[in-house]
Amino acid sequence: SSHDVPVYNFEQLLKTGAESTYAAVDVQPKDLATLVYTSGTTGKPKGVMLTHGNLISQMQDNSFHAPALRDGPSDPKPGDVFLSVLPCWHIYERSAMLWMLARGVKMFYTNKKHFKADMAAQRPHYLVAVPRLFD
Repeated sequence: SSHDVPVYNFEQLLKTGAESTYAAVDVQPKDLATLVYTSGTTGKPKGVMLTHGNLISQMQDNSFHAPALRDGPSDPKPGDVFLSVLPCWHIYERSAMLWMLARGVKMFYTNKKHFKADMAAQRPHYLVAVPRLFD
């Protein structure tokens, strides 16, 4: 490519992973998993530390509080499409992204500029958004 970014096909990616010398890590629920950033209610940006336990709880909570998205015709499943328009560091987006990935849903990323075209092209089953997007 013109930017010297390596491109791999799926077979090359699998081979690279199989040759990896990284060892599995013993992860505990209290261990830090990710940081998300928020302005909260104060307007002053801050990083929020989420543990593996937090993320598991979020995914379980999503399933519990969204019965229409659990064990029914609307349950996210492999092959479904999720269009991601919020920044990946947004807590609502991060939670939805992990929930969809855990269910094998295809993910497409877009932005406000390409949102309408990507909605038409990808025809997503799921979308997480905030009201400001539609202003």
